[in-house]
Amino acid sequence: MERTCRKCGETKGLELFVGSSGGACSACETALHMARFLLIMLVPDMASAATWRQILGTSMCKIASRRKRNPDNAKARGYAYRQNNKERIIAQRAAYYQRNKERIKAAGIAYYRNNKGRLRARNAAYYQENKKRLKAITAAYYQNNKEQAKAYTAVYRAKKRGARIGDRKDVVAFYKYVQNADRLKCHWCGRLTTKTNGPRKRNVDHIKPIAKEGPEDVHNLCVSCAHCNHHKSAKLPHEFTGQYELELA
Repeated sequence: MERTCRKCGETKGLELFVGSSGGACSACETALHMARFLLIMLVPDMASAATWRQILGTSMCKIASRRKRNPDNAKARGYAYRQNNKERIIAQRAAYYQRNKERIKAAGIAYYRNNKGRLRARNAAYYQENKKRLKAITAAYYQNNKEQAKAYTAVYRAKKRGARIGDRKDVVAFYKYVQNADRLKCHWCGRLTTKTNGPRKRNVDHIKPIAKEGPEDVHNLCVSCAHCNHHKSAKLPHEFTGQYELELA
């Protein structure tokens, strides 16, 4: 005797339906379970999951209801899967981001604009609840990444003033170079700078000040001693000419 599989539509012998349920043959039943397993494990590349669902007719509603019935079991299996496939998941997510970078950025900007008040309130509440821990994390990060933190702070200040922002990686790289170089001269007075505190301490200065529409760009950055940086302040280069002759107090 024969029977028609409701999944593949083929007519097969009854021996191929042993142990199956819902009118599907054993081959389709196995494939269906595999597809459901992949979906439950939260396949990072959702395009792959959608393909499985389309080919095998898997219902997301059924998957969701199963996960609701056994949330702890689903979480445990999902965690185990992510731990065992960490590198592959990271690679897949990176590839997906590269393929859809502009769309993801646009969606993020649109979401923030539509939910700005709620997101700010949530972030403020989270900060108040975790103030000490967050301050400790920030302090530790600053100690381990001083120049990078300074670069990000400079970019933040420039953004607030509406200045043009250059390549952040180049800006951070310049700050790191200034911090780690052995011998660097001040752009303004020509004297050697030092890494220790004092009037000759090495600083990063903006040639055209941010306050006067100077860009936060690597081409607008220079090495300055603390003395020249302090006296130049927000002056333009031609306004500061000659002041390098001031003697140290």
